[in-house]
Amino acid sequence: MMLSIPKSRGFVGPSVKPATVNVGAIGKVFENGAVVNPQALEKKGLVSHTNRGVKVLGDGAIGIRVKLEGCKVSAPAKQKIEAAGGSVA
Repeated sequence: MMLSIPKSRGFVGPSVKPATVNVGAIGKVFENGAVVNPQALEKKGLVSHTNRGVKVLGDGAIGIRVKLEGCKVSAPAKQKIEAAGGSVA
């Protein structure tokens, strides 16, 4: 019994990952000129929780201008949002 279960050494803290959403989903749900923040994403049903933060990923295309606030943003997502005329704060 003792040999089949290896001993866990050291402390491993919990891995906290933010909720993720793609720019393609934002482009389908929000209207042109909208302010997108974690609370708005949760209200629209794109993320289930915002207590760990929200990260916007660059999958999909966005054709509307949005203002992104209070979210972490990947580099491809930032490029796509700014190319569409939006801004990232």
